[in-house]
Amino acid sequence: MSKEGRKWTAWVVIGGITAFVVYIFSNKKTREKTIGYVREGAQFIDETGKFVKDNQEEIRSLIKDTSTKVNSLVTVASSEIEQIAKHTSHLKTTATDLIDTAKSAAEEIKHQKNIEDDQSTPDNLTYLDPR
Repeated sequence: MSKEGRKWTAWVVIGGITAFVVYIFSNKKTREKTIGYVREGAQFIDETGKFVKDNQEEIRSLIKDTSTKVNSLVTVASSEIEQIAKHTSHLKTTATDLIDTAKSAAEEIKHQKNIEDDQSTPDNLTYLDPR
């Protein structure tokens, strides 16, 4: 955004805020409502602060207990994930060994079939000359 655009934006925001403040101060009913809302907000914040101050130890205790439970759950989950990783690695190794064994067996069967095919072909026969 250009410098001039930013100036216009700033003036519009300032004008809007000024119009809002003038409206609040000029309209008694709106002013009373706004003051009531501000007082309610301040009272709520004050009560919340007092509650936290009065129950500080209990809140700390609850937070500490919760964090302890979360840490223990994370520890258990971590060890379980470690076990899953070990089992997955073992399964991968076993599957690789199984595939290698299957390939080896297939090659052995092909080799045996080739030997049988070679023995059954009539290439080794000698022909008598019919003359």
